[in-house]
Amino acid sequence: MFFFHIRISIFGRDENLPDSRPDSPVVLSQDTPAVAVREPIFTGNKIYDVCSSEQLADQQNCYGYVAGVADVMQYDAVNRYRACVPAGTTPAQLREIAIKFLMEHPIELRHYTASALVATALGEAFPCPTN
Repeated sequence: MFFFHIRISIFGRDENLPDSRPDSPVVLSQDTPAVAVREPIFTGNKIYDVCSSEQLADQQNCYGYVAGVADVMQYDAVNRYRACVPAGTTPAQLREIAIKFLMEHPIELRHYTASALVATALGEAFPCPTN
C-alpha cells in the first residue's frame, strides 16, 4: 500500500506515534479511531504529467525529482523499497523507468504519493542484492 494514515487521539498527540501532531486534520467515524490524512504534495498524476511533458523545464524538474528519490533509496528505504542504481545510470534513464511504471498503472495508483510510486518503480528496476 502506498498511502498511509497516521492515528492521533482526540485528546491530542499520540505518544506512540512520533510524527503525529495535534494540529493535523482529523477524520472521525463511528467504526474507526481518529485518523489524520496527509494529502500528497506531489501525486503520481502530477509527476507523470511533468515527466512526460515536452517542455525542457518540466523534464529537468522530473530528472531532479526522480534522481533525488534514487539517491535517497541507495541509503534508506522509500515505500519499503531500496534501489541499487548502477553507476553511470543517467537521470534520463531513471525518468524513463518512472514513466513506464506510471503508464502501466494509470488508474489504480497515480493518485498516490509520487515518491512512493517512483520508489516502487526504481526498486523493481534496480533491486539490491539480498544478504
